[in-house]
This record gives sequence, structure tokens and C-alpha cells, in this order.
Amino acid sequence: MSLEERFKYWKNEPDESPYKRIYDEHTMTFVDFLGKHYSDEKYFNWSRWNKWISWIQKAYQHEEMEVLRKKGGYYRVDTNSQDYVTSLERLELEIQLPTDICQVIAFLVVDGFFKHYSVDPKDWIDMDNYTNPKNSEGRHKINELAKSNESLNYLRESLIHLPWWDITRGDPQGR
Repeated sequence: MSLEERFKYWKNEPDESPYKRIYDEHTMTFVDFLGKHYSDEKYFNWSRWNKWISWIQKAYQHEEMEVLRKKGGYYRVDTNSQDYVTSLERLELEIQLPTDICQVIAFLVVDGFFKHYSVDPKDWIDMDNYTNPKNSEGRHKINELAKSNESLNYLRESLIHLPWWDITRGDPQGR
């Protein structure tokens, strides 16, 4: 069944439904879509961001990181919390982003994302497809999404779903 065929079922879903968000993303202007689903009030009600970002933020705290490291699969085996702290301190971007998003980007530096894709974080924020830098077909650039709270929330949600996490979390070396 094509996406268009699914739309006839999804258009009547409740606004909280992920299917309704997919439908709206394809049928509304991007600005209207962001306003409907990604305002702070609405986004943080349905998103996993607060729970998800906590494992990223724990990488910056030695004791917290070690607790998760013992469970396995969260962090590369060849890293420590100081690696993440140093990465965040050295992170230089040409735009201002909230701390939580900068923490994700600095985490990706240590995790090998930018090395794997042979791209610099400064260039990455201006790429058409930041979720998969090997594919240039994308719709939004990070530097464009930094303009409003709604679009930053959209960026947060897309960072949760980076294909990179699926590629690397099964391998403790991050390859």
C-alpha cells in the first residue's frame, strides 16, 4: 500500500497519533505542521525526547555513565565521560543551538558519526540531509531548523531517529 493510499486512513486519526503526524507532514505546509505538532506544549507531551536525551547526558557524568556502561550497548567501549566533555567544550558551530542538541552533536563526534561519514560538524549543519549524510536528498538543514522552538523540537525528534543509532548500538566499537 502506497503512502497516498494510507493517507485516507490516517487523515482521521487523532492529532496525538504518529500516523496523523505523518499525514500532516505530507499535506500541510511545514510551518503549519510545526505549529500543530511541535510547539513546546504539544511536543513534550508525546515525545520521548526527555527520556532519550538522558542517556546522552549521562555520558558527560562519569558515575552515571559507568552505571549505564555496565548494562552494555549504550556507549563505545573505548570512551570515557571526559571524551564527551572535551568534545562538547571543543564543539564549534556557526549557529547557536540549545545545550541538549549540542550535547547530541558532541556525542556523535565521539561516537564516530562524523568520521564515518567524512563530514565536519560545521558542514553537517548545512547539509540537505543531516540524518544520512551519504544521501543528499533531504528537506531541512539544521541551520534552518534553529530558527524557532517548534523547528528545534522537530530537530530533536529527528535526532532520536538518526539511522546512526541503529547502525552502531549493536556494536560496542561503534562501527
